[in-house]
Amino acid sequence: TVRQLPVAGVVEVARHFGAALPKQLSLEGSLEGAIGFSRDAGLQGQVLVRDVSVSAPDAPELKIEHARIEVDRDRVHAAPFTIETGAGRAAQVEADFRTGAQTLDLLVASRGLAADDLRSASEMFGAPPIPLLAACEDGTWKGWVRYRREGAAEGLWTGAVELLGVRLAVDGLSEPVLLRSASAQIDGGKLVLSRLRAQAGQIAFEGEYRHEDGAARPDRFRFSVPEAGAAELERVFAPTLRRQGGLIARTLGLVRASVPDWLAARHAEGSIEIGTLTAPDLRWEKLRARLAWTGPTVEVAELVSVWSQGKLKAKGSISLASVLPVYRLQGRLDGFSWRGAAIDADGRLETVGSGVELLQNLKSAGTCSAADVPLSEDLECPIAKGRYEIFFRRGTPQLKLTSIEVALGDEVYQGQGASLA
Repeated sequence: TVRQLPVAGVVEVARHFGAALPKQLSLEGSLEGAIGFSRDAGLQGQVLVRDVSVSAPDAPELKIEHARIEVDRDRVHAAPFTIETGAGRAAQVEADFRTGAQTLDLLVASRGLAADDLRSASEMFGAPPIPLLAACEDGTWKGWVRYRREGAAEGLWTGAVELLGVRLAVDGLSEPVLLRSASAQIDGGKLVLSRLRAQAGQIAFEGEYRHEDGAARPDRFRFSVPEAGAAELERVFAPTLRRQGGLIARTLGLVRASVPDWLAARHAEGSIEIGTLTAPDLRWEKLRARLAWTGPTVEVAELVSVWSQGKLKAKGSISLASVLPVYRLQGRLDGFSWRGAAIDADGRLETVGSGVELLQNLKSAGTCSAADVPLSEDLECPIAKGRYEIFFRRGTPQLKLTSIEVALGDEVYQGQGASLA
């Protein structure tokens, strides 16, 4: 029988019996009760812990007013009890530990708890960080999580939680993503974020994200963006798109750069829809893209958009292996409206860099045709076709046309042309 026994001493005993409690974990409080031992029944009894405070480095302090712990042979069971945080939030906790088999079963449920509070609760029982929640800052979650470990095998978390106002740091982005709300399902190495409403910088988006350990592409996503500016997209993805290099490297853009570990390890697949994407004097609508991201290479399996009443359909790639990103596209544009004419084009495009560099480094070549081309107020060309080449020279766009055929009435004219240098 014990009365007012300091909890700190019991923690050391628990470690001796195999409880994987962090060395930095500090517990204060007292316990009272009775535990007996017999050769046939082993350890038997129960104790009541009171006024316990739990603290760990870089984590908020937790308080337990009282909790009942039952001992039956090699089983130590903590009946459901309440953990309170300094912010006035609370969680219900239940735990079961067997010293012989070294099994741990931990259940935490809450109607509203900060991510930091949950980390402290899991550390108190020697459980590892919870996938996703371990990287979250600010905000709250509600729902339940459960951790189970058997012997030397790696333990697994399961659970169903709602995330509200959480900030999540993502490698390759210039600032954390704000998860305004999301439903998370955790099942060992599998994670599903559904009903996702989030924001990266000034870009709001919705959708779904899935992760599965061991899969060929562990990360899968489906995002929908109502509207976005190209400049803001580049700013948010700046750590992914641009890496350090000297003046010559930045100018040429093709000098290979060291690939960070997080980028080399990235294997993702998904789709993105953008209602309206804007850049200076440019506007794309109903943009859809299917992507396969493998390390420093992003394959664009399909890119579809409406551009100046025309329909764009393309595929290509983005290389992130150099100091600056390299974009390559092959596709077709139908019905592009320009000065009263409807233009169709089939060709390839390549450019390097970001912002204004994308235009200055742009190169494109292919075939084109135009219908109803106005030549003057009284003359219209019903059809024209040929080959085109677009590039920039000293910052000035250049257009070169070859194998031109122009139909005027019953006559067909052939020729070539180019913009003035």
